[in-house]
Amino acid sequence: MQFVVIYITEPHPTGSPSPYTGREWTTEASVDTEGCLLTQPTTYEERVSQAAQMAGQLGITVPILIDEMDNPLWCTYGPAPNIAYLIGTDGRIAAKQGWYEPELMKTAIEKYLAVPAAPSPPQARAAPDPETDYFTHTLPAGASPLRLSLPADIADIFYSEKTGVGGFGLHDGGHIEGLDHVWIEIKPGTPVRSWADGSVMDVRLSGDVAAGEYQITIDYGQNLIGVHMEIETPYVKQYQPVKRGQEVGLGMSFDPEQSSAEFSLIDLGRTDGVKAWDKGVYVSPYDYLEDSEKKKLVEAYQKHVIEPYQQPGNAEGLTWVFKPYQPYLTNRLFLHEGNEGRLAGAWYCLSARWEPGYPDDILTFIEADNPYYKGNIVLAADDSDEGGRNDWGTFEVDYEKGQVKIIKNYGATYYGIFEIDESEERARLKIEYQEGSYPTEFSASALIYIERTNLSRREDAVNLGLLDSR
Repeated sequence: MQFVVIYITEPHPTGSPSPYTGREWTTEASVDTEGCLLTQPTTYEERVSQAAQMAGQLGITVPILIDEMDNPLWCTYGPAPNIAYLIGTDGRIAAKQGWYEPELMKTAIEKYLAVPAAPSPPQARAAPDPETDYFTHTLPAGASPLRLSLPADIADIFYSEKTGVGGFGLHDGGHIEGLDHVWIEIKPGTPVRSWADGSVMDVRLSGDVAAGEYQITIDYGQNLIGVHMEIETPYVKQYQPVKRGQEVGLGMSFDPEQSSAEFSLIDLGRTDGVKAWDKGVYVSPYDYLEDSEKKKLVEAYQKHVIEPYQQPGNAEGLTWVFKPYQPYLTNRLFLHEGNEGRLAGAWYCLSARWEPGYPDDILTFIEADNPYYKGNIVLAADDSDEGGRNDWGTFEVDYEKGQVKIIKNYGATYYGIFEIDESEERARLKIEYQEGSYPTEFSASALIYIERTNLSRREDAVNLGLLDSR
């Protein structure tokens, strides 16, 4: 294994534009041995001299290669200030990082060399935080220490009844298995801001490509990666550095009274959530906010959402997506965990491939007991992010008899029997229901469901043979 540093064009020269922003952009790190700001070399000899200063200042002992003045390596491998590549013995790229992260590169090297990584001990789950009245969660050991800022002003987030924030882990809409990202809608025409300093890893059409949806992925460092979703107009480009609070794009508008700021956050050091990429999990961005930002958000959420909901006759808070059965900014994503033997959980149907119509591809049972709602909610849906069949209702359960009564929102009542098998790694639910009366025993019509796991819904369904890969 050979390590090589390539010295390229100076990213933060004084007296001339940065190659990444088109304007002068100096930082405290861009100084020579005497503390003077570096200039952009105009000759190869000057570039060699600056590379030698860098090696001395940083104590670099591995070989340093120096790019030519027309920057062929910089242009070929991607114009970025701190990228890293793992090149295999066959000359092919085995791994690439838009911003060098030593631990991630170590993992990539171990994988390439087939060196097994030491097993990690189980990581404790995040828990509701009493300091925020349980609206956010504490962070477990191994979580990133980096703290974030909101993507818009509080006044622009809680601007009207059509704007606001949705809870992480919420089981609702096209994601009754549980949201591993957050819905945020802000004042129409308000640009979305970066949650922290970072480097743009990627800008691409993704999600609803036909509608022109872009996603912007930003590496914040310290094991945190953010993905701005539902962007209509990106303001940044790949490899561009960004600052906390910098406008990065304008969100799509699905209603004249709102613009989207939908967002997902990945912590590469955690294992207690839905898996993301080859390492890390999706986490609630609200838990990572700076204390002052978190305080502002919780207070505004209580004022504009919780307090209006508690008023007599008000079925909803100000925000359009509030669900009292999961009222917090960060909610439990894995509902069956800790509820063994109970219906609580998100369940995937194994009895038939996932197609529109009966049987329901996903069933979610929520046994809510919080200061704002006490009761049982059932959600049923086909596999579709948008526009699929989606029912909800309430249920009554008798665990001794193994009976459940489901009252759908449109008035129909179903009587069912069920069994829960906890003998394997993932629990299984056997259920049969009908109108009129409880079945006396299971028949060939009984359905088998399996507990959701820490994979994304689609990846899990493909692995289970319920959907084709795409």
